Amino acid sequence: MMGALACGASSDVPSRPGEGGDLGTATIADPLGDTFGIAGTRQWDVSALTVTREAGGIVVRLDLANDVGLPLPADPSALVGLVEFDLDQNQTTGKLGIVDQLRTDGGSTGMGVEAVLNLSTITADSTLVVYDASGNPAGRAKVEFGVRRITIHVPFSLLAGDDGFVDAAVIVGNGRSPTDLAPQTGHLSLQPLP
Repeated sequence: MMGALACGASSDVPSRPGEGGDLGTATIADPLGDTFGIAGTRQWDVSALTVTREAGGIVVRLDLANDVGLPLPADPSALVGLVEFDLDQNQTTGKLGIVDQLRTDGGSTGMGVEAVLNLSTITADSTLVVYDASGNPAGRAKVEFGVRRITIHVPFSLLAGDDGFVDAAVIVGNGRSPTDLAPQTGHLSLQPLP
């Protein structure tokens, strides 16, 4: 999993996207205790994935069954993972995501991935790398930690100017193997309000 979660560098550290009101939210709950991977290491367990569209970008909330904090690079049980986005919500564009490549159940997200948040690149300044459709760093997004929640503020400028209506999926793990993904089948889909 570590090879698939390669680090990148960028000096572009945007502030939080617009503090405007909620323009739409989608949440997918994930069952607790459904972890997999190598036993004897920390089994990171996703309980929910939420994406909210705001005036200046999207906010991604990742809820976990485990307490979270700034990952330490030397800790083999530290949280690693990816949140992948299908920006145009079209499976035939983009590329096959790492979530689909690492899953053990033979299922599919049904997404063509065009942007990725790399949880493995969270640094001491509480930012992480956002990758574009070509796998190049687009910049860094701001991260906040709760007891069992990671909140990531991603400006539209780091999502190729996308409108914020996205499909999303997440995979998490430790330095030895993936341990959980969400949703179990398919993907979260944030659609325009009717």
